[in-house]
This record gives sequence, C-alpha cells and structure tokens, in this order.
Amino acid sequence: MGTENGLTRYDGKDFKTYNDHPDLISYDFNTVHQDSKGDIWSHNFANQIVRIRVDSMAVYEHPLFTQEGHYVEMVVGNNDDIYVRIINQIVRYSPEKNTYENIYSGSENKRMYYMTYAEGILSVMMAGSDEFFRYDEASQTSQIVKIKTLKGRMRLKAFQLTCDQTLLIDSRNVPKHIYTIKNDSLAVFDALEKYNLPENFRINNIKKLANGDIWYCTSKGALRHKDGLRLLPKTNTSNILVDNEKNIWISSLCEGVFVVPDLNISLYTLQNSDLEVSVPSSAAFDEEGNLWIGTIQNKILHWSTDSKKLIQEYNTDRATNITDIFYDSPIQYLWANGLFKFKKNKNNYEQTIVGGSIKQAFILPNNEILIRGGRDRLYHFHQDDITQTSHNQFSKYWKKDTFEYAKGYLLEDDLFKSPINTIHYDAPKDKIWIGLGNRTVINTRDTIRDFFIEKNTPFISNCFEQSSDGNMWVGVRGGGFVILKNGSLHVDCRSDIYKGYGEVRLIKCSEKHVWIATQNDLLLTDYQGKILKTYNALVGIPANNITDITASGNEAWLCTKNGLISLNYETQIFEKLPVPIIQNIEIQGVEHPVTNYSLPYHQNTFNINFTSIFPYCKTDFEYVYRLLGEHEDWRSTSTTSAPYPKILPGAYTFELKTHNKNGKESEVVGFDIEIKKPYWQSLWFILMCIFAVAAVSYFFYKENAQRIAQRNYYKQQLRSSQLTALKTQMNPHFIFNALNSIQEFIILNEKRLANEYLSKFARLMRVYLNHSSKDWVPLEEELQALQLYLDLEKLRFENTEIRLDIDPKLEHEDIRIPPLFVQPYVENAFKHGLLHKIKDRKLYISFNKTNNNTLQIIIEDNGVGRKKAVEIKSKRSTQNPSFSMTANQERLKLLNYNKTQQIKVNIIDLEENNFAAGTKVIIQIPN
Repeated sequence: MGTENGLTRYDGKDFKTYNDHPDLISYDFNTVHQDSKGDIWSHNFANQIVRIRVDSMAVYEHPLFTQEGHYVEMVVGNNDDIYVRIINQIVRYSPEKNTYENIYSGSENKRMYYMTYAEGILSVMMAGSDEFFRYDEASQTSQIVKIKTLKGRMRLKAFQLTCDQTLLIDSRNVPKHIYTIKNDSLAVFDALEKYNLPENFRINNIKKLANGDIWYCTSKGALRHKDGLRLLPKTNTSNILVDNEKNIWISSLCEGVFVVPDLNISLYTLQNSDLEVSVPSSAAFDEEGNLWIGTIQNKILHWSTDSKKLIQEYNTDRATNITDIFYDSPIQYLWANGLFKFKKNKNNYEQTIVGGSIKQAFILPNNEILIRGGRDRLYHFHQDDITQTSHNQFSKYWKKDTFEYAKGYLLEDDLFKSPINTIHYDAPKDKIWIGLGNRTVINTRDTIRDFFIEKNTPFISNCFEQSSDGNMWVGVRGGGFVILKNGSLHVDCRSDIYKGYGEVRLIKCSEKHVWIATQNDLLLTDYQGKILKTYNALVGIPANNITDITASGNEAWLCTKNGLISLNYETQIFEKLPVPIIQNIEIQGVEHPVTNYSLPYHQNTFNINFTSIFPYCKTDFEYVYRLLGEHEDWRSTSTTSAPYPKILPGAYTFELKTHNKNGKESEVVGFDIEIKKPYWQSLWFILMCIFAVAAVSYFFYKENAQRIAQRNYYKQQLRSSQLTALKTQMNPHFIFNALNSIQEFIILNEKRLANEYLSKFARLMRVYLNHSSKDWVPLEEELQALQLYLDLEKLRFENTEIRLDIDPKLEHEDIRIPPLFVQPYVENAFKHGLLHKIKDRKLYISFNKTNNNTLQIIIEDNGVGRKKAVEIKSKRSTQNPSFSMTANQERLKLLNYNKTQQIKVNIIDLEENNFAAGTKVIIQIPN
C-alpha cells in the first residue's frame, strides 16, 4: 500500500512500513506494482523510483525525472520493463543501469497525462483530449489514436482495462457517462444517471477484476457496473482489487483500507447507507417483504429491502428501546415495545399500555394476541381493542386483570416459582410452550404440565421455533437443540459437535431452512438439523451480536449491534480458507528467503515462518504442516512457525495448508530442502575407508599369515624334535632290556643263544638308527623291524606261542605308519603280561585294513592282565616306571595334534569266568 508515510506491507498479521532509506526524499507514495520476480515497485512525489526486494529497499532516481514542477507516472510492463511518463515523453527505464530508452517524444507544448496500462498495452492521454498515445509491448510499435469527441469542453481520462478495452471519462466535469471508443469516436459505455449517485461525485479509478466485474471507484463509494451494487457509499474510494481468497479490498483517500469478505453479505449502518439507525434491535417482514425495524432510539423504521431506502418512520413517545416488534400481516397491525399498536402507513400509535413491553408476541384464535412482556408475566389481550376483555380465557391458570387503558388475562411467574425465559404458541395444537428458568412446561386449554424429553428429566429451553412441517425446534440450555415431532423427540442435536458452537440463543425458520444463532456462530441447517453452512466473524457476521433474525426463502436479515446485515444463502460463498504464505526460513537462526535449499550437514536446524493474508479474525481455521521425509502426518500449530531442530541428512519436502473443523482445506504450498551428508558419510569417503581398511587388513593378514606359518613351522620342528627325542629315548630303553637278556644268556653260559641274540640285536639296531630320523615309514619296513624284535623276544621267552598275521590284501609300500609305534605295546605284552605266566603263553598280532581305509593293528596276549601285573610290580623292592607306555602316550598326543583324522589306541582287559585272561590292544591308524 502506498501511503503518505511510506510503502506499507501487510502480511496478514503485521504492518511494516518502508521509509528509512537514507536517499529517500519523499515518503508519499502513489501506485504499487509487482514484477515477475516478486519485487515491488513504486514511486513517490519526489519522482524517485523505489524497489522492495526481500525486505530491503533500493532507491533509483534520474535527472530526467526531477524537472521542477512536474510529476512523473510509472508502470511495470510484462517483461519487467519500467515505463515512465515525463511531461511529453514516454521512456523505458532500467533502474540498475540508470539508463533509459526514449519510446516517444511529443512537442514541447503538448503535454501527456493519465498513463494507464493493461495486458501489454500502454495508453497515455495527450493535451487537447482528442488523441492518446498507444504502445504495444509485444510488437514494440506505437501509434497516436485520434478521437472524435462529443460537443462541449471535455478533458478525457483513459483507463486501459484489457488489451482490447479502453474506457474513458470526462475528468473536468461531473461525469454523466462512461465512454468507450468505436470507429475512432466516443461511444457511451454506461450511463451513470441510473445509479442515483449523489451530486458532485467524481470517478477516481476504473478497474476490471479477475472475475470480469468492472468497478468504478468514486468519491461516493465503489460501484459495480453489472448490477449497480455500491459499497462504502460515503467513502472516497481510490482503488479496488480481489485477493486469492476472493476478498474485495478497497482503498480510500485518507479513510483507510476496507475489506469485503463477500459481496453477498451486506452491512447497512448509519455511516454507509440511508438506514437512519445505528443499532437495529428487532425486525419483522410485512406482507410485501419489506422490513419493520425496531431500534434503540425509540424509532420504528419501515425499510425497503429492494431499494434499501427508508419508506416511513414510526415514533413512540415513551419507549426508548424497541427490543421486539410483531407484525400481523392479515390485518396490517404492528405491535411494538411498550405495547404500542400501529396501523400500517399511519405513524401514530392507536393504542398503548403504559408500563408494558413486548418480548414475544403470537396471534391466537378469535383475533386475540399473546404477549410475553418480560421474564415475569404473560399477557392475553383482545387484539382489536385491548380495552375489552377477551371472551376466551386460555385456561383456569390465567387471571383476569385490568391494566391502564387495557383489560386482559395475566399469567405470572409466581405460578411457576421460576422466571419465564421464552414462549411459543403452537397454533395447530392450540397450546403454549413455556421455557422457564428450571424446566419446560406446556399450557393447554385444560391445564399446565411439565414436559420431558427423557422420562422425569426436566430440561431448560432457551428458545422455541416451529417449522412449516409442524415440528418444534427447541434450543436447550448447555448447547445444542432438539427437534420435536408430535411432542416426542425426533432429532437430537445435543452432541459435542453442536455444543461446540455455544449456547443456542435464537432460532428462526424460513420455508426450507432454519437459522440458528449461537454464542459463536450463525448456523444454517435443513429441516433435519443438518448443518449446511456456518457464519461467523470470518465472513463478516459476529454471531454473538445478533439480536434478531427475520428470514424468508434463502435470504435472512440480521439485527446486530454493528448494524443491519443481509445475506443470501444461494449465492453465498462459504468457508473460504486462506492460502498460507511462507514468509521466510530461519537457518541456524538467520533469516533466508523461501526457495529450495541444499544445505551442509551442520546447517540442519531451521524454523519456517508463515502467515496468510486474511483480514478477519482467525478463529475458524488453523495451520497444519508436515515435513515429508521426517514425518508423514500433518501437525497443527497455534503459532505461525514450524521449528525443526537437528534434522538428519536426507531429502525433505515441507508442505503447509490451512483447514477448519468442517474438513475444508486450502491448497498446499511448500518447498524442498536437502540436508547433505557429512563427508564421512559420503560414498567416496566410505569407499576410500573401505579400501584403506582392506589394505591395512591385507597387510596385517599377510603379516599374521607369515607369523602363523613361521609359528607352525617352529611347532612342527618342535614336535619333530620331540618325536625324535622320544624315539631316541625308546631305543635306549629297548637296548637296556636287550643287553639284560644277553647278560642273562652269558651268565647261564648260553653262548649259542647269546650269539644268535646279539646278531639279531645288531640288525635291529641298524633298523632303529635308520628309522630314528623319519616321521613315517612304509608298513613293510615296520613289519621287518617288528619281526626282528619278536625273534629276539622268542629267545627270552621260551615256550611262548607268537603269531603274526598280515592281511595279504595290504599294500605294504602304500601304507605308512609312525616308526617303532607298535613295538612298545608288544614289548609291554611280554614284560607285564606273559613274563609272569609260567606256561601256555600266547601272543597274537594282526595287521588288516577296515572298510573306512584304516589300518587296524591288534595285539592280544593271554598274560596275567594289567591289574595282576600292577600287584606284582608293587611287591618289588625297586620299582622302575614303565617308560615305553608313557613315552608312547606322549608320542600319540604329538602325532594327533591339530589332526581331524587321529590315531586311536584302545586297551581292553580280557576276562574269562571273571578272571583275568590277558590284554588286547587295538590300534587304528588312518591312511
């Protein structure tokens, strides 16, 4: 808005004025324009051009613009070009370069004025009023259009509405017509006499809105061309526009900016209409559809709903607040506060009751009238003459009474012990509904009885109304209402949804609809109580200020504390919701304009600020938003910001809309934002780390493999050394035993046996020496060594049967066996088993191959057994440990170390009749 104090921006919540630029000379601004980038352009009365971009002002000026005594005009074209009129020139100005291009120059004595622009066409009037300059942006061509003017002195002012439509007025005189151009001549577009405008008005502007409506902004309000609708008839209007929510904005000269939420809702006040009343308090239709309006200034106005003009005024000399009026159409009598009775078209009352008042009135049969005069009494009068008592007493509870200048029947609250809140006369059933302060009762011709919806449960009625189908509508204390059919509950509208609108204060029925005034809203429902529309301050209707409703068809007239309001249901635009506007985004606490963003990982805290250009009270909608990628659900907020602290890296879309409790929604606005991953989460960094870890792992793997190989080598060498040591230990052990045998032969003088033994012993030593350096030897070589050993033991153990069985299927050369592995077990059989047996000594040794390719060796003796051998050994004075068996067990552990297929040795004690019968050794060597 261009004001006398700077450029002012309204964002739906706050006003901000731009006038603090150091180069700014004048704060008085004129027209406002917006270019395709969203920048705002204007110029002041010092002929400076200003631009507002992202909340910052820039000031441009040129010596050509500041010629003394002359005022420039400017517009912004389709291509964001700035066109400036300077006395007799039109230039295209580039503010950033401070350069201009001359489009047209006229003669020095031929001034130009009233520049107007629309849809790429620039029009400027020229001195003489018989021609104007026209420039086509698209073709960049210009022409001088000559006009044949009408008789008389005129000074034309042009308004370019579209590229093909130009309207003109006479700015020198009071305009009588709006003109257009046909065949280079002025033709009447619209005659202004039909609008009944006041004298001495002038036209300030002509605008064509997006919906096609043409409006005249005059010094006596804004006038719509198509139907003569006049807004703000006492306001000097200057411009008009429609926003995205179809609200009409009207600017004025020195009187502010006005917003009309909907043109189908009209507010009539003392200031803006011919209605000579500031606060209408009650209203009723006459038989012609015009209104009787009661006021708080002791006046009753008869007002035309068609012409919006006063028909007649009725005065009372005693009542100051006409809170209720009642009109009886058949006999054309009007009843008003103080029980004043007027005949239509006669402005003096015919009858009155001093001290009485009307809150509600109903016509009874036989030309009688029922009146609620307050919270303490009901009156029953003869309508034709209130000085005559009615012949029909309604019931025995009504008492005949005499009033000043009147006679009738009276029903007081003493009967109920509770004040009377409201009444209704049910004409078809001829009974009176009475809402009391503590219950609801029904007065028939016979009696008065309590009425219950639920059995024996009283309820309090705020108001009654009867629809054309005969059903009774009752506003219930505590919120909501009920619909009664034939005295029974038909529709129950006391749910939380209805209670949310507040206490029901007033119900009025038209032919098809029901109007319900609550504390917070005006509801329009069908005859089943279904809410069709909701009216409140959002659409210019303060429901809590409604004092009376008069409805007919689709139209309702509302008496409010702010003035008289009319609205039409059929053409009404309802439940408009503002499209939200995202103002800015605060990233790490710093404001930035709204656009799509790609931010580094450490700039992941932002706050989104938004608003809406909605000029009335924001009580019926709320903002909801979501950040797709963070949360899919819509979140509501009571503020105008959406905070997001510490958002994880990823791609997000922010969406914002408004919605209301009835499920209506605005369109969605939003933008995209990306939080980049930190470098350590990027693909190249991860691949580099993987490569580095792989390289380091490979290096350590190679190092470890070499260490393991070296360790295994040394372990193998150690085991080999240990085996070799064991073998070298076993050889001396046997040698010791053999030498003992030779010594024994010599002592016994068995030279031949000693010689034979010594010879075989020498051969066996050569085999031992040959095998001592080997880990495995062919089976054949092991058998040769075993045979030599057995030959030697035969010499020692005479009378011993020794049998060696070798499976002929064994391939001796392909089978390998640890050297000297079998001999210790054979030696043990001789030494511990057979040695202690006197006779029938037997030793059986066999070599064969099992099904799983395993060499199986069985050594079986029939000696005394291991248990007996231990007993004999324990009785000796000197005990030497059995070294060969211990050494062989250690050797077996070394041979089986870290092997999946291991050598197995199983020693079995043989028994016969529970006596020891020898020992059996089974050796299994996998091959």
